[in-house]
Amino acid sequence: LQDGVVFVDTPGLGSLATAGAAETLAYLPSCDLGVVLIDAGSTLNQEDLATLQDLYEAAIPAFVVLSKADLLRDEDRQRVVDYTRTHIESQLGLHLAVYPVSAQGEHAGLLDNWFEREIQPLCDRHQELAQRSVRRKIAALQESVEAALKLRLDVASKRPKDQEKKLRAAEAQLRRATGKFEGANAFCLKAVDEIRELGVLALSRAASEIVGGWFRKDGTVGTDVKNVVLRNLEATAAEGANQIYDRLRDVARELSEAVSSAAVTMGDSGVSGEEALDSVVREMPRFDPGPFEIALEPDIFKLLGRAFTTRRAERQLSEQIGDAVNGAFQRYGRLLESWVRRTLTELRRQFDARADAYRAQLERMSGTGKVEPEETEAVLHSLETLSHSQTAKPVAAVPGDNVGPG
Repeated sequence: LQDGVVFVDTPGLGSLATAGAAETLAYLPSCDLGVVLIDAGSTLNQEDLATLQDLYEAAIPAFVVLSKADLLRDEDRQRVVDYTRTHIESQLGLHLAVYPVSAQGEHAGLLDNWFEREIQPLCDRHQELAQRSVRRKIAALQESVEAALKLRLDVASKRPKDQEKKLRAAEAQLRRATGKFEGANAFCLKAVDEIRELGVLALSRAASEIVGGWFRKDGTVGTDVKNVVLRNLEATAAEGANQIYDRLRDVARELSEAVSSAAVTMGDSGVSGEEALDSVVREMPRFDPGPFEIALEPDIFKLLGRAFTTRRAERQLSEQIGDAVNGAFQRYGRLLESWVRRTLTELRRQFDARADAYRAQLERMSGTGKVEPEETEAVLHSLETLSHSQTAKPVAAVPGDNVGPG
């Protein structure tokens, strides 16, 4: 774009070219600002949400740009912008700026205005912003190193005596906790596969409830068919999703207990890992059935009996909205799978960040080696060096008003 500022058009993450997607993900550590391009004529998909999540987790500010905005009327354009912003906030908890753009005819000004308003000011400050970006990344690494050194020094100074059995038990608990990831991943992905196929069950439940309303003893047939169907679709999706959520919450608690146990064994009373690990399992994606219309006529079938009427209603529901419902459950399954993978990855990262330091200390303490004075002196010297470093405090992301947790 100008001297010192490079725009990189990476391959899309949603394509079949997996090598291109890997190249894009590998580029993230070198990125200082992300611009995620989405077709204004389509809806957000799991790849879009995953990309935004990856940028956020890498501490990279992001814009969302809606391309081909010339194909939308002005009122529809604003509606799509509002929908995209709200959907990102509800699914990821991120508050991101969304801009409609076009390079066609009279609408080309949308692209020019976005660039002049949002990108050009950053280009003019690129050296300052690049330095801030580097300091943010270094600061995150520095905090991890400093915490590990302090833990090493604290444990060395309070090394427990005659606790070989407790040390081995704590190490075994950490090892068992690590094994929970594979089981949780298998369970959740199996549950996701089952959720993808729940459309038929949801419509069957809805048909039973609708016909039950038609056959009420008071003789009324005022069942709100559409609301009954919607309620059953959402309830059926929630049953499957809640199994996944509960399993991941259980895993988070077990991981927290393992970390806390290791901390207690080594006399580290400053651990508060349980709350942090529980917070990783955040709100799940919501099931979106999309728009649908239904037309059922109860009076025609009531005289044929409840069982026949139920089968008939189920068949009509399948014919009228079956494809749309199955598609909605398929989409929800893909969205849940992406959420499960991201959640387990983040849970593993945070658990390892806590557990690795304890594993190393447990290995040292359960051996016959002794902590030498030279090592203590080296740790103290390193901590002093870090405390005087100019990168000790993270610098806020720029632009900072449009990205962050909800």
